Amino acid sequence: VDHPNREVAREAILSSLHHAGRPSGDKAVAILNFMLDSPDPEPRCDAMWIAGKWQNGDLHDRIIEKMGDGDHRVRAAAYMAAAENRHPELIERLVLRIFEGDAGDEALPAISAAGDEVLPVLKKYLWSHRLEGELSRKIIQRLGRVESPGVGQFLEDALAEFPEKSGLLFPVIFQRQQHRHGADQEPYLRSIRESLHNAAILLYQIEHLQERGEDPLLIRALELELDMIKDKCLSLFGFLYDAEKVRRARHGFAAGNKEAFANALELIGITIPPEFAGLFTLVYENSPVKDKCVHLRGKVHPPHLQDDTMLKNILFDVGFRYDNWTKSCALYSLRERPHTLQKEFIKPFTSSDNALLKETAEYILAL
Repeated sequence: VDHPNREVAREAILSSLHHAGRPSGDKAVAILNFMLDSPDPEPRCDAMWIAGKWQNGDLHDRIIEKMGDGDHRVRAAAYMAAAENRHPELIERLVLRIFEGDAGDEALPAISAAGDEVLPVLKKYLWSHRLEGELSRKIIQRLGRVESPGVGQFLEDALAEFPEKSGLLFPVIFQRQQHRHGADQEPYLRSIRESLHNAAILLYQIEHLQERGEDPLLIRALELELDMIKDKCLSLFGFLYDAEKVRRARHGFAAGNKEAFANALELIGITIPPEFAGLFTLVYENSPVKDKCVHLRGKVHPPHLQDDTMLKNILFDVGFRYDNWTKSCALYSLRERPHTLQKEFIKPFTSSDNALLKETAEYILAL
């Protein structure tokens, strides 16, 4: 326990702590208490390393105390100690610090060490935030690197509860499990159907705007939404069917020439079930939007489109969750016809967390 090498000393102290009442155990307790109160951050970090692994040690209060230490290294060690100790009070406090404290990225690595015990507590906080925000994204991505059946089920539950967050959840699920033979594929098949239906509605919206000579910026925003749906569908196709062929198709779409694009669509046609391949090809083939919509009418019923209702649908995510960029473009399109929407439909966006959406709403209201 007096060894000059820190790693050797802390291993010896941890070993000795399991022999309470013996001289070596009593000495280890004394050294540990000294380390906990040391003015030097390195001994305090070592003390947290020991506290996390000494399951029978009554050090919960000291771990919680060190979560607020003045040294960032000690705080990070305390978060890891809470995760490794896995006492319910420490797990709760760890997650609380992540969501409501100022822990920042210091506490996030501890999530990977906390095991399945952290999942019910994380669920409470993530569900209350509806998986919104940068912090939720970081937590989900970190969970994706944890090899645990509990995490897999957690991500499946998140997808079922928040299907609109599939863009966040799918890449993490795909990264964890490249092959799902015998597993329930219905959530993914349903997502493909919904995505292709939404792509068809977007095409009808683009056709309506083009016919009326509306703002090309809004049209381009809807085209970007179509591109994002295409990427999502390709990810799902690769996950459920032939990943290599879908990867080649993706490269074909990105190549930028007609022949490669046509070959990519053909590859999708022979790889993906006709239920999906036909509609995907129709939506994304290289032909005028008006021609595509003519053929789409036999597969997807066109919505009744008017300028005001279409803009309301975009702004309030009716039938589809639009990107904040698209909503901002929809608001900006009102600059030359500000009376298309009444003010009460625009005012809510002046309180948006998204700076661009907020400022665009304020700009339009000022007109």
